[in-house]
Amino acid sequence: MILAIAANNEWLLSQPFLYVVLILGAMLTAGVGVTVFSFYVDDYWTDSDYRESLRKGKRA
Repeated sequence: MILAIAANNEWLLSQPFLYVVLILGAMLTAGVGVTVFSFYVDDYWTDSDYRESLRKGKRA
């Protein structure tokens, strides 16, 4: 049954919907990347005490 539906391309949704899903996925991925980068820049490089505590193995 599933193979018959896939063979007829009936499972494929409309192309604009797929583009919207693709764009939303790209925006989500970019948002996660910006969040990780901003933590790295703000909380790691600008906080020397935090880096020192990580280096010495102390928990914050």
